[in-house]
Amino acid sequence: MNHWSCQQCRTVASDYPTKEKLDAAHHKFQQRLLGITWKDKVRNEDIRNQTKLQRMDLIIKERRLRWLGHVLRMEDDRIPKQAT
Repeated sequence: MNHWSCQQCRTVASDYPTKEKLDAAHHKFQQRLLGITWKDKVRNEDIRNQTKLQRMDLIIKERRLRWLGHVLRMEDDRIPKQAT
């Protein structure tokens, strides 16, 4: 289960190096949860299958789309709607 809030996902920069670093950190957290070290030589995909989590860039994309859906359904006088 991922505990990122939608607010945090909206503020993440969308450039490629940042996404790669976030994905690497997310993978490292999953390794720690499973007690796997780099010496064990376990593929990233296998670790994601064990934890049932997606790649971080896909999680962020899903959260951003979810937020966009909320904004599009808002009343026109709301500040987030005016910002779009």
